[in-house]
Amino acid sequence: MIKKLSLLAMVLMLGACTSTTNSNQSTATNSPTPSTVAELPDLQCQGEVPPPVKATLGEHRLANESDFVPSIRNFKSSETPNKKFTCSIFSADFNQDGLKDYAMLLVAEETADFRFQVALNQGNEKFARSLVKDYKRTTKPEAGVIYTSMDFKPAGEKGLANRKYSPLKSESPEEKTYINTPAIELWKVSKTDEPPKQLDVDSLAYCSEALYLVDGKQKTFAVCD
Repeated sequence: MIKKLSLLAMVLMLGACTSTTNSNQSTATNSPTPSTVAELPDLQCQGEVPPPVKATLGEHRLANESDFVPSIRNFKSSETPNKKFTCSIFSADFNQDGLKDYAMLLVAEETADFRFQVALNQGNEKFARSLVKDYKRTTKPEAGVIYTSMDFKPAGEKGLANRKYSPLKSESPEEKTYINTPAIELWKVSKTDEPPKQLDVDSLAYCSEALYLVDGKQKTFAVCD
């Protein structure tokens, strides 16, 4: 009799252990796996710098609309009346590696000089600076210092390649590469990088330059017309 009771007790204990194990396994299976990497935002023209990108800013901050000279802030195009000319950030896959990158106009906290740069996504929430272009301010900070305007050209659009005096020959491999590559287009006074003497839009936008990446190498060209 005692042997039968002992055997029954062992069976009951084994059943309880099996039930507990299955319950734990079920709980673990049904529990969602937390994501450790936040999805990066898609920003077109304005927005906040994503936290992982901030490490590339150094002593700079993202430009605000008030950082642009008045002629750019107040400019309205008759051809594109809804277009903004005070954009400071665009997201795209600029080096076409499948990761989201960020092009930005930045202002130096101390000197109020400004900069264009692309933050290239290295994966694992790491970013590296690329296509850096520095500008010297010509006005007092309170008057607005940025005398360029930034626009994003998506892959598949001609952008500056459509301009009459584009240096890219029609139907050439160089032109086709540019059309198929995302790029940033910036206003400039002339083909050189001299600062402007006049701050009206006609002077500031007399030329434009394209900045883009092909096989990880920086490419650029300017158009004046």
